[in-house]
Amino acid sequence: MNHFERELLSCCIDHRIINRDENYVDVEGEFYFPDSFSGFRGHFPQAPVLPAVIQLTMIRTLAEQALTQRLFPTSYGKTKFRRVVKARQTIYATLKLNFVNPEADCDFQLKLPDGQLISNGSCVFTPR
Repeated sequence: MNHFERELLSCCIDHRIINRDENYVDVEGEFYFPDSFSGFRGHFPQAPVLPAVIQLTMIRTLAEQALTQRLFPTSYGKTKFRRVVKARQTIYATLKLNFVNPEADCDFQLKLPDGQLISNGSCVFTPR
């Protein structure tokens, strides 16, 4: 795990498995990004926002925590980024992982505490 991945994990306040079956896992996570989070650097320095690639990395990181294995994203589909995320915001993530050996299909949503949708979409992960 590299420095950035450790920093991202430190922003994960909580994560839990909601449902688990041999074919699927439902996961929830809560993230909080302080001003000092390195992902804000260089992305609009005067008004920093959380880049979309970091949102996608959050999804992978949360899936890795739930499945206790390293994952590689092989594709993304129907992904929409609807809101800007600034520092000091809490983000709630929900993942639905369905297993199609050896891959895991993932539908995800990121929301603000008031329920506003930040981003959503689907992706496919393969074990590393």
